[in-house]
Amino acid sequence: DDDPRGMIAALAGQDGVCAKIRCGGVKPEMIPPAEQVAGFVAACATAAVPFKATAGLHHPIRGEYPLTYDKNPPKAVMHGFINLVVGAAMIRKRLIDQPTLVELLEETHPKAFELTTDDAIVWRGVKLDLVSLADARERFFIGYGSCSYAEPIDDLRGLGWL
Repeated sequence: DDDPRGMIAALAGQDGVCAKIRCGGVKPEMIPPAEQVAGFVAACATAAVPFKATAGLHHPIRGEYPLTYDKNPPKAVMHGFINLVVGAAMIRKRLIDQPTLVELLEETHPKAFELTTDDAIVWRGVKLDLVSLADARERFFIGYGSCSYAEPIDDLRGLGWL
């Protein structure tokens, strides 16, 4: 059963627990589709259950990347950690619904995400204040894992975001 709502609902109200989703791996088939990630995040938002995400979140924006550091590695479309954190914060704040979250998770254009001068981030016309984003990062999307330290930083610098 790919529907996580029951398991996530069972975690609701328990102190010190969170849900976890794997967002990638070393083979293309280990990367869950955006619809599955969106269903998980939406279920966490509905149940007010914090979550963390592991595996595959090496890059800020969704795109095709090598899956390993081997000489001729397989490539696949990987989820972006900016897509995930902004999407999680927006659905938690009820600014978007689950189908729109899928679209946000599938976004491949960095310029679709814009920081404004009034302390907000905008994705395709949907505006989220940075206080709400910070609150979501602290209380909802509480962490993510990446086996690469350099790739996220290098990519953020390449985008001019660091």
